[in-house]
Amino acid sequence: MKFFPAGPKAKEIVVPYNGGRDTSSMASWAREEVLKNSPVKFTQLINQEVYNEYCRDFHGACVIAFLPHIYDTTAEERNRYISIIDEVALKNKGKPLTFLWSEGGA
Repeated sequence: MKFFPAGPKAKEIVVPYNGGRDTSSMASWAREEVLKNSPVKFTQLINQEVYNEYCRDFHGACVIAFLPHIYDTTAEERNRYISIIDEVALKNKGKPLTFLWSEGGA
C-alpha cells in the first residue's frame, strides 16, 4: 500500500506503508498521512461564516492574529505580518490548527 499526496506526482513523494496488516493500523496510518498532507487553513476573518468554519465547527485549535489597521501601517508591513502567520501555519501543517487574521478594530 502506498500514499500519493495531492499535487504533482513524483516517485520521491510517494509514501510506502510498512506497518501492521490489521485494519486499524492501516486506517490510522492513512489518517495521519492525510493530515500531514492537508492544506493549511489560513484566511482573513471577515464574517461569521468564516469564523464558524475555521473556529466554531473545527475540531482543534483556532489561532486568530489581530494585525494593525491598514491605515495605521503600510501594505508592505501588512504583507510582512501575513507572511509570518503563513510561515507559522506551514510549520504546523498536519496539526489540528487553523489560522485566521483580522485587522484591529474590525
